[in-house]
Amino acid sequence: MIGCDKFCTYCVVPTTRGPEQSRRPSQVATEVRTLAGQGVREVTLIGQTVNSYSHVEDGRTWRLADLLESIHDIEGIERIKFVTNYPRDMDTGLLEAVRDLPKVSRYLHVPAQSGSDTVLQRMKRGYTVEQYREMMGRINDIVPGCAVSSDFIVGFCGETDEDFEASVRLVQECRFKNSFIFKYSPRSGTKADDRLADDVPESVKRERNARLLQEQTRICEEDNAGFIGQSVDVLVEGPSKMAQKQLKQKSFVAPHPVPGVELTDDSGEDIVTLEPLAELA
Repeated sequence: MIGCDKFCTYCVVPTTRGPEQSRRPSQVATEVRTLAGQGVREVTLIGQTVNSYSHVEDGRTWRLADLLESIHDIEGIERIKFVTNYPRDMDTGLLEAVRDLPKVSRYLHVPAQSGSDTVLQRMKRGYTVEQYREMMGRINDIVPGCAVSSDFIVGFCGETDEDFEASVRLVQECRFKNSFIFKYSPRSGTKADDRLADDVPESVKRERNARLLQEQTRICEEDNAGFIGQSVDVLVEGPSKMAQKQLKQKSFVAPHPVPGVELTDDSGEDIVTLEPLAELA
């Protein structure tokens, strides 16, 4: 998919990339088969709001769940991911596909952006905090153990201490497997830049960013300790750029790698089973 129809006040995507456009299912399947023939083991379906996918082909309306099912049995592909998701479009059919299709990773990235209804309304995100909580409940009910990560913007226009504390509470309640946290900065051409005052001091933005990151890190450390002694499937992507003699790899069950995986040969992309012996930081 390309484009977006959501028009959040801080975002330039709808004006720079245009409206949502979903590629033909047959085109996607052909590309996945080509990649599989080249030795690719994992594919990721990408869109600004990928779970809004909708395309009419031969009189049939295809949604993302249908697309996942259509590429699931392509030989050579062993794992399928999709990002990024819009909370309001996280429907039951898609979650059932994640649950029922073994190759689809049980990992969902669903940006919340704030835990405050006031801020969400100012951002024009199109949902309330309670609706986000209800979505998390559906995920947990339909796909038990699913790893969910999120995005947060701190210091958005008019964000008060109370608004920020609401974001902290949402992180604590949802226990995201990871959160990507950003300090708000105005983007030229957005409604927020045109109509809202960037009135949160930079020092406060930094403090809030550090505080929310600290809380998310604490949750990650607690949850990651539970992986010790378990067998975990990972996709080995090749030698790590961060540490000599280690492998760059990603876990099937969480949006982060298992640390300390030693390089033993020159093999490229492969899927192996590991047993973590230390916490995943």
